[in-house]
Amino acid sequence: MAYLTKEIVKNAIEEMQSLEKTLNKVYSDYGLSFRDNTGRRNAILSQAQEVFLSNALNENGEISFVDGRTGYPDITVESQRRELECKLTSGSSGTWSLQTDYTTISKKIELDYIYILANKNFDEFAVLFFEGLTKDDFYSPSPGAREKSRMNKSSAMKKCTVFMGDVTVKNEKMTEQ
Repeated sequence: MAYLTKEIVKNAIEEMQSLEKTLNKVYSDYGLSFRDNTGRRNAILSQAQEVFLSNALNENGEISFVDGRTGYPDITVESQRRELECKLTSGSSGTWSLQTDYTTISKKIELDYIYILANKNFDEFAVLFFEGLTKDDFYSPSPGAREKSRMNKSSAMKKCTVFMGDVTVKNEKMTEQ
C-alpha cells in the first residue's frame, strides 16, 4: 500500500499555495513578478514542497524527515524504508519535463518520485507518484544536459499513481484520430 495518499498531497499543496500567494504579493509589493519566471518560482517553492509533504506524512502516522543536503534524499520515509524525491515543474508548450539527476538514480537501486505539475498561476495541478523507479526508467543524459535525465515514460508510467489531474498518452490519442 502506498504511503502517500490524495489527502496528504492535497494538504501539502494547499500549504504550498498559501506560501506562493504570500510570496507573489511580496514580489508584487516590490514591483516584481513572482509568476512570470516559473522556473525560479518552482526552485524557491521546492523546499516548501519537501517540508510540507514530510509534515503531512508525519501527521498521518508515518515517520519522515527532510535533510536538504546535496546527495541526500529529499524526504526519507523511515517508517517505510523509502526515499522520496520531490519535483515541482511547470509545463512549456504543452509538454512536461519529468527528469532526474542521473547520478542520483544510478547510485540507488530504486527511488520513489512525486512530480507536482503546476500551471503559471499555481492554481491547477497534476500530481504523479512513482514507486520504485530505477535508472532503467530514465534515459541516459544527452551531452550538455548537466546529468539531467529524461524519464522514459513508456516504462515509468507503469509505476505511476495519479493523485490529481489526468494523464493522456499522446501516442494513443494520435492513433485514435
